[in-house]
Amino acid sequence: MCRAGTKKTVTRTECTLAALEQAAALIAPNGLLSVMCYPGHEGGKEEAEAVEAFLSRLPHHSWRAGKYQLLNTGTPAPFQICAFRLD
Repeated sequence: MCRAGTKKTVTRTECTLAALEQAAALIAPNGLLSVMCYPGHEGGKEEAEAVEAFLSRLPHHSWRAGKYQLLNTGTPAPFQICAFRLD
């Protein structure tokens, strides 16, 4: 887990994906799932790619997912992915 202000403590991909699976199952119709990804730390790029892949695989007929990422930074910038449940 990550505590505010502590850069030494980071999330693990397998825990993040398990949490996303549970969250996606709980989101009500017209609900929003928002995830901030931090690819700049060790293992962060792989975790961010896994999160993006998971949210990209949500069924198109019941979800819409989009990504917001800054493009003009010199380092891997954090980015946000939101998934909106339609049904």
